Amino acid sequence: MKVSWSKVVEIARKEAEEFYSRNGFAVTLRGLFYILVSKNIIPNTRQAYKSLSESLSKARYRGEFPWHLI
Repeated sequence: MKVSWSKVVEIARKEAEEFYSRNGFAVTLRGLFYILVSKNIIPNTRQAYKSLSESLSKARYRGEFPWHLI
């Protein structure tokens, strides 16, 4: 499965925003990972988890992913 991590970050932001508005608190990285896995956006592998973590970390520092969502 070829993954476009920039696209994953966009989708992850939308999912995290929905989770936050629905529940009133931030989703965990693990929770967000399983949301994305369940929607077949990323594979359920350790490498995908690590890549998600790294991609979201970089996106947060660039201001592309709000800090309060995760």
